[in-house]
Amino acid sequence: MNNFYSCIECGYYPVSSTARKCPQCSRNPLGENCYICNKRVADSKKITHSVWNSKSDTHTYYYFHPECLNKACPVCSTPNTGGYSCSKCGHPFDIRITTCLHCLKPLQERLAVKGEGLLEYGLYHGSISIIGSCYDQALRAATEKVKRDEEDRIRAARYMEEKKIRDQISREEQRQKQEIDKKQRKIDDWWQKEAPGIIITTVVCAGLGLLTISTAFWFSIICFAYFLAGILNIFIGMNGLD
Repeated sequence: MNNFYSCIECGYYPVSSTARKCPQCSRNPLGENCYICNKRVADSKKITHSVWNSKSDTHTYYYFHPECLNKACPVCSTPNTGGYSCSKCGHPFDIRITTCLHCLKPLQERLAVKGEGLLEYGLYHGSISIIGSCYDQALRAATEKVKRDEEDRIRAARYMEEKKIRDQISREEQRQKQEIDKKQRKIDDWWQKEAPGIIITTVVCAGLGLLTISTAFWFSIICFAYFLAGILNIFIGMNGLD
Protein backbone atom coordinates (compact mmCIF):
# COMPACT_ATOMS: atom_id res chain seq x y z
CA MET A 1 0.00 0.00 0.00
CA ASN A 2 1.41 3.36 -1.05
CA ASN A 3 1.33 6.21 1.50
CA PHE A 4 1.66 9.92 0.84
CA TYR A 5 3.81 12.39 2.72
CA SER A 6 4.70 16.04 2.62
CA CYS A 7 8.18 16.83 1.27
CA ILE A 8 10.50 17.44 4.21
CA GLU A 9 12.35 20.09 2.21
CA CYS A 10 9.62 22.27 0.64
CA GLY A 11 6.38 20.95 2.16
CA TYR A 12 4.87 19.87 -1.14
CA TYR A 13 2.03 17.34 -0.86
CA PRO A 14 1.38 14.61 -1.92
CA VAL A 15 4.70 12.79 -2.22
CA SER A 16 4.80 8.99 -2.50
CA SER A 17 6.56 7.03 0.23
CA THR A 18 8.65 5.37 -2.49
CA ALA A 19 9.58 8.61 -4.27
CA ARG A 20 13.27 9.36 -4.68
CA LYS A 21 12.75 12.98 -5.70
CA CYS A 22 10.17 15.63 -4.85
CA PRO A 23 8.12 16.64 -7.92
CA GLN A 24 8.38 20.30 -6.90
CA CYS A 25 11.88 20.88 -5.48
CA SER A 26 13.60 17.78 -6.91
CA ARG A 27 15.27 17.02 -3.58
CA ASN A 28 15.04 13.97 -1.34
CA PRO A 29 11.46 14.29 -0.04
CA LEU A 30 11.77 11.95 2.97
CA GLY A 31 15.28 12.74 4.24
CA GLU A 32 17.14 10.32 6.51
CA ASN A 33 16.67 8.93 10.02
CA CYS A 34 18.50 10.83 12.75
CA TYR A 35 20.76 8.46 14.69
CA ILE A 36 19.88 10.10 18.02
CA CYS A 37 16.12 10.74 17.90
CA ASN A 38 15.24 8.36 15.03
CA LYS A 39 13.13 11.07 13.39
CA ARG A 40 13.49 12.28 9.82
CA VAL A 41 16.09 14.93 9.04
CA ALA A 42 16.25 16.84 5.75
CA ASP A 43 19.30 16.48 3.53
CA SER A 44 19.73 20.26 3.62
CA LYS A 45 20.07 20.21 7.43
CA LYS A 46 21.54 16.82 8.24
CA ILE A 47 25.02 16.28 9.63
CA THR A 48 26.61 13.15 8.19
CA HIS A 49 29.22 10.90 9.75
CA SER A 50 30.66 7.79 8.10
CA VAL A 51 32.32 4.86 9.87
CA TRP A 52 34.70 2.63 7.95
CA ASN A 53 34.79 -1.06 8.88
CA SER A 54 38.29 -2.35 8.12
CA LYS A 55 37.17 -6.00 8.29
CA SER A 56 34.42 -5.70 5.67
CA ASP A 57 35.97 -2.69 3.90
CA THR A 58 32.62 -0.88 3.96
CA HIS A 59 31.32 2.49 5.15
CA THR A 60 28.26 2.94 7.35
CA TYR A 61 26.63 6.37 7.27
CA TYR A 62 24.93 8.05 10.25
CA TYR A 63 22.81 11.21 10.12
CA PHE A 64 21.99 13.79 12.81
CA HIS A 65 19.82 16.81 13.49
CA PRO A 66 22.04 19.76 14.51
CA GLU A 67 19.73 20.31 17.50
CA CYS A 68 20.17 16.67 18.57
CA LEU A 69 23.91 17.21 18.83
CA ASN A 70 23.48 20.47 20.75
CA LYS A 71 20.25 20.90 22.66
CA ALA A 72 21.10 24.42 23.81
CA CYS A 73 23.78 27.08 23.50
CA PRO A 74 26.59 26.44 26.04
CA VAL A 75 27.08 30.22 26.43
CA CYS A 76 23.57 31.69 26.80
CA SER A 77 21.50 28.48 27.19
CA THR A 78 19.21 29.39 24.32
CA PRO A 79 17.57 26.22 22.92
CA ASN A 80 18.89 25.14 19.55
CA THR A 81 16.18 25.47 16.92
CA GLY A 82 18.08 23.61 14.25
CA GLY A 83 21.03 25.71 13.20
CA TYR A 84 24.78 25.40 13.39
CA SER A 85 25.12 28.39 15.70
CA CYS A 86 23.09 30.01 18.46
CA SER A 87 20.15 32.08 17.15
CA LYS A 88 20.60 34.55 20.00
CA CYS A 89 24.34 35.11 20.60
CA GLY A 90 25.78 33.50 17.46
CA HIS A 91 28.04 31.09 19.36
CA PRO A 92 28.97 28.21 17.00
CA PHE A 93 27.80 24.80 18.08
CA ASP A 94 30.28 21.95 18.40
CA ILE A 95 29.13 19.41 15.81
CA ARG A 96 32.35 17.42 15.60
CA ILE A 97 31.67 13.69 15.45
CA THR A 98 34.21 10.90 15.75
CA THR A 99 33.98 7.11 16.06
CA CYS A 100 34.20 5.14 19.30
CA LEU A 101 37.22 2.89 18.98
CA HIS A 102 35.47 0.07 20.88
CA CYS A 103 31.95 -0.17 19.44
CA LEU A 104 32.63 1.68 16.14
CA LYS A 105 29.54 3.85 16.62
CA PRO A 106 29.31 7.67 16.23
CA LEU A 107 30.50 9.72 19.17
CA GLN A 108 30.51 13.48 19.80
CA GLU A 109 34.08 14.53 20.44
CA ARG A 110 33.13 16.85 23.29
CA LEU A 111 31.49 13.93 25.12
CA ALA A 112 34.20 11.38 24.38
CA VAL A 113 36.40 9.76 27.01
CA LYS A 114 40.03 10.01 25.98
CA GLY A 115 42.05 6.82 26.26
CA GLU A 116 44.92 6.61 28.76
CA GLY A 117 47.45 3.98 29.72
CA LEU A 118 46.69 0.82 27.75
CA LEU A 119 44.15 2.85 25.78
CA GLU A 120 46.52 5.69 25.01
CA TYR A 121 45.11 6.22 21.54
CA GLY A 122 41.44 6.66 20.66
CA LEU A 123 38.21 8.12 21.97
CA TYR A 124 35.45 6.15 23.66
CA HIS A 125 31.86 6.42 24.81
CA GLY A 126 31.36 7.10 28.47
CA SER A 127 28.65 5.26 30.41
CA ILE A 128 26.08 4.15 27.84
CA SER A 129 24.50 1.01 29.30
CA ILE A 130 24.09 -1.14 32.40
CA ILE A 131 27.19 -3.13 31.46
CA GLY A 132 29.37 -0.05 31.69
CA SER A 133 31.04 2.30 29.25
CA CYS A 134 32.86 1.46 26.05
CA TYR A 135 35.97 2.84 27.73
CA ASP A 136 35.58 0.40 30.65
CA GLN A 137 34.93 -2.51 28.32
CA ALA A 138 37.88 -1.59 26.10
CA LEU A 139 40.11 -1.22 29.16
CA ARG A 140 39.06 -4.65 30.44
CA ALA A 141 39.67 -6.17 27.02
CA ALA A 142 43.11 -4.50 26.76
CA THR A 143 44.03 -5.63 30.29
CA GLU A 144 42.97 -9.19 29.52
CA LYS A 145 44.96 -9.09 26.28
CA VAL A 146 48.08 -7.95 28.15
CA LYS A 147 47.51 -10.77 30.64
CA ARG A 148 47.05 -13.32 27.84
CA ASP A 149 50.15 -12.05 26.04
CA GLU A 150 52.18 -12.39 29.25
CA GLU A 151 50.85 -15.90 29.83
CA ASP A 152 51.71 -16.79 26.22
CA ARG A 153 55.20 -15.36 26.71
CA ILE A 154 55.69 -17.40 29.89
CA ARG A 155 54.41 -20.56 28.19
CA ALA A 156 56.69 -19.96 25.21
CA ALA A 157 59.71 -19.38 27.49
CA ARG A 158 58.86 -22.51 29.51
CA TYR A 159 58.48 -24.52 26.31
CA MET A 160 61.84 -23.31 25.00
CA GLU A 161 63.52 -24.13 28.33
CA GLU A 162 61.96 -27.60 28.39
CA LYS A 163 62.94 -28.13 24.76
CA LYS A 164 66.50 -27.12 25.61
CA ILE A 165 66.59 -29.67 28.44
CA ARG A 166 65.06 -32.36 26.20
CA ASP A 167 67.63 -31.61 23.51
CA GLN A 168 70.44 -31.86 26.06
CA ILE A 169 69.09 -35.19 27.35
CA SER A 170 68.69 -36.43 23.77
CA ARG A 171 72.26 -35.43 22.91
CA GLU A 172 73.57 -37.13 26.07
CA GLU A 173 71.60 -40.30 25.33
CA GLN A 174 72.90 -40.25 21.76
CA ARG A 175 76.47 -39.78 23.00
CA GLN A 176 76.11 -42.67 25.45
CA LYS A 177 74.64 -44.88 22.72
CA GLN A 178 77.53 -44.00 20.41
CA GLU A 179 80.02 -44.89 23.16
CA ILE A 180 78.25 -48.23 23.79
CA ASP A 181 78.23 -49.01 20.07
CA LYS A 182 81.89 -48.04 19.82
CA LYS A 183 82.74 -50.26 22.79
CA GLN A 184 80.78 -53.18 21.35
CA ARG A 185 82.52 -52.81 17.97
CA LYS A 186 85.85 -52.81 19.80
CA ILE A 187 84.92 -56.03 21.65
CA ASP A 188 83.73 -57.67 18.42
CA ASP A 189 86.93 -56.63 16.70
CA TRP A 190 88.99 -58.01 19.61
CA TRP A 191 87.24 -61.38 19.42
CA GLN A 192 87.90 -61.59 15.69
CA LYS A 193 91.53 -60.44 15.63
CA GLU A 194 93.24 -60.81 19.00
CA ALA A 195 91.24 -63.22 21.15
CA PRO A 196 92.25 -66.51 19.46
CA GLY A 197 95.98 -65.86 19.79
CA ILE A 198 95.78 -64.55 23.37
CA ILE A 199 93.61 -67.47 24.52
CA ILE A 200 95.89 -70.07 22.91
CA THR A 201 99.02 -68.42 24.35
CA THR A 202 97.44 -68.23 27.81
CA VAL A 203 96.42 -71.89 27.76
CA VAL A 204 99.87 -72.98 26.53
CA CYS A 205 101.62 -70.92 29.22
CA ALA A 206 99.40 -72.44 31.89
CA GLY A 207 100.18 -75.96 30.65
CA LEU A 208 103.91 -75.33 30.43
CA GLY A 209 103.93 -73.83 33.90
CA LEU A 210 102.28 -76.87 35.37
CA LEU A 211 104.55 -79.30 33.49
CA THR A 212 107.81 -77.57 34.44
CA ILE A 213 107.04 -76.52 38.00
CA SER A 214 109.14 -79.36 39.44
CA THR A 215 111.95 -79.52 36.85
CA ALA A 216 112.39 -75.87 35.78
CA PHE A 217 111.00 -73.73 38.55
CA TRP A 218 112.02 -70.35 37.19
CA PHE A 219 110.79 -71.20 33.71
CA SER A 220 107.53 -72.32 35.32
CA ILE A 221 107.29 -68.94 37.11
CA ILE A 222 107.77 -67.12 33.79
CA CYS A 223 105.03 -69.28 32.19
CA PHE A 224 102.62 -68.50 35.00
CA ALA A 225 103.43 -64.78 34.64
CA TYR A 226 102.54 -64.96 30.93
CA PHE A 227 99.43 -66.91 31.94
CA LEU A 228 98.34 -64.15 34.34
CA ALA A 229 99.10 -61.52 31.71
CA GLY A 230 96.96 -63.46 29.24
CA ILE A 231 94.08 -63.63 31.72
CA LEU A 232 94.37 -59.86 32.21
CA ASN A 233 94.39 -59.27 28.43
CA ILE A 234 91.31 -61.50 28.04
CA PHE A 235 89.49 -59.52 30.76
CA ILE A 236 90.44 -56.23 29.12
CA GLY A 237 89.45 -57.44 25.67
CA MET A 238 86.09 -58.92 26.73
CA ASN A 239 85.11 -55.63 28.44
CA GLY A 240 86.35 -53.34 25.70
CA LEU A 241 88.82 -51.62 28.03
CA ASP A 242 91.88 -49.72 26.88
